[in-house]
Amino acid sequence: PMFACNKTKLPAKHFRISTGHLQSARPVLRVMATGSEARQLVAGVRDWNDRVKELLNLPAPHYVVFSADLDETTHLPWCPDCVRALPAIKEVVGSAGGSLLEVRVGPKPEWKDPQHPFRHDPVLQLKGIPTFFHWGADGKPGKAISSTLEQAANAEEAAKVVEAFVKETRG
Repeated sequence: PMFACNKTKLPAKHFRISTGHLQSARPVLRVMATGSEARQLVAGVRDWNDRVKELLNLPAPHYVVFSADLDETTHLPWCPDCVRALPAIKEVVGSAGGSLLEVRVGPKPEWKDPQHPFRHDPVLQLKGIPTFFHWGADGKPGKAISSTLEQAANAEEAAKVVEAFVKETRG
């Protein structure tokens, strides 16, 4: 079998398939590329702290992106800014030899709730998605970008923003 990934068809031997659950009871099918791309983790609101610990055991540099849940109809994030930015984030972090945790903030109504836990987290204080953090070896978030990703007019602009951020933060 073949899988399409960013408009590129790759043989199935390059992928690992597993199932799991995010914050809801909805099952999630994860298709992760093997090799350098396999350093990408996915978490939800409830399990993201545990996944950060896993992230820190993977090769540095470490990055965390807060993104939207997948829409059940399109199977893409419900947030158009996330749709533009996520492919570039995944590709650039993988190319840099780093590791990435994608934290999905929940369905749109949950994220839009002013009481969402990520909005009130004393360290994160998320205001928008996507928000892309460089995560320190000490387990704490470092520098982040958000509004520049939201303002990117297309995927190419988002890729340039991500490339500059990773170049600046990878050490």
